[in-house]
Amino acid sequence: MRLYPLAEREHKLVMADIAVDPDAPAPTVDERLAEIISRIAARVREARRNGRPVMLTFGAHLIKNGLAPVVIRLLEEGWLTHVATNGAGSIHDWEFAFLGRSTEDVRANTAAGSFGLWE
Repeated sequence: MRLYPLAEREHKLVMADIAVDPDAPAPTVDERLAEIISRIAARVREARRNGRPVMLTFGAHLIKNGLAPVVIRLLEEGWLTHVATNGAGSIHDWEFAFLGRSTEDVRANTAAGSFGLWE
């Protein structure tokens, strides 16, 4: 098995291009989704007001869609007390923090025999 330098890998996503600004206006959502978000926000506010923990669990797509700055803001402001993700979420988060970019071309790198072999 041969490992390759991570900095030499082609990355499909660049954090500077995809990062969601937590101060930007929220996107428009339909009425049903707006109601769900409103209920979740109310439960988070109530939990924190009562000194209860709030955990956010998520998969890699939250990170790959540029929402890390939003999660960081929620942690910094005390709305979230814990976060948990899967292995892919941790890898993408680390790559964005380390290089500012992430996400390899799975199809091309699997065919080349190099998928996941980045040091």
